[in-house]
Amino acid sequence: MKSIFTFLLIVSFTNVYAQADTIVLKTIVDPTAMVAGSFGGKIQAAKFKAARKIELAGVPVDSATVVSYLFYATGKGFESGPQYIQVVKGNLFTKEVIEILQKAKPGTTIVIDEIKVAYRNRNKLVPSITFTLY
Repeated sequence: MKSIFTFLLIVSFTNVYAQADTIVLKTIVDPTAMVAGSFGGKIQAAKFKAARKIELAGVPVDSATVVSYLFYATGKGFESGPQYIQVVKGNLFTKEVIEILQKAKPGTTIVIDEIKVAYRNRNKLVPSITFTLY
């Protein structure tokens, strides 16, 4: 999204000067997390498992990176209780995340929360994403 402003500057002491300039302002958009091209909601179990990483959308490629996230699984396949990994470093699904995903099946709910992203020389949290596998 762009905002365009045009302004006129007049300064007068003994003479009148006028100048028109246009400034284009671009809105800085925060990155948004996604898995397998999805920002959350219903997703095929096989498609989610095949993704193996968190991607970022809404920003130029390589301008932002996932620093860490919390991974949580509950529902079908986790009848004895939910499983989670408090801190997963980077954007890839680690061996521990993949072990949890092996138990996942249609009816499993996956939550990726506390997604910390390095963007524009600072770390920030982006909104969590929740998936229901089918």
